[in-house]
Amino acid sequence: SVFQRPSTMNRALKGIPVWTDLELTAVELTPEDREAIVQAVIYKGLFGDMEGGNTREGVWGYFGLSENGKWLKEECKAVPEICKKLKAAGYGTVGKTYVSLLYPSSSTFPHNAATNELLHLIIPASGIMNLRIADKNLVLTEDPVVIDPSFDKEFSNDGSDAAVVIVTSVPHPDL
Repeated sequence: SVFQRPSTMNRALKGIPVWTDLELTAVELTPEDREAIVQAVIYKGLFGDMEGGNTREGVWGYFGLSENGKWLKEECKAVPEICKKLKAAGYGTVGKTYVSLLYPSSSTFPHNAATNELLHLIIPASGIMNLRIADKNLVLTEDPVVIDPSFDKEFSNDGSDAAVVIVTSVPHPDL
């Protein structure tokens, strides 16, 4: 696809920007869980700038929970129930798991992951985030979505509140 441009491309893997038929374990976030993320990550200012210089305008923040399949103990202390639920569902074993936030009137430049061997499960936690991936436009509000991050994608927040999602890597099902 003209939209798929990772630096390392495994051509044996099926390339689909948005996976709708992939069976993954659900992570149920209660209103208390959602509020805990907002309190810990936004109001306490625990997030750092997203790496890569992809912020087009506004604030795009990042708060890591796992890296290279290893949970970050100190960071998980900020949102212990979230980490516990993600671990119980089997996530955080590959790639990264993190909380991503976009402040109102913020957006990213188009960008893509370095490989197509990991997919991303995106779990909306608060606010409304827009995602353009390949030629598809999604509005992330409550339902989780699975994407192939090796496709060009960009995020934006046109709302009046910060938008927060949890992103966790999962292995490509063809591996």
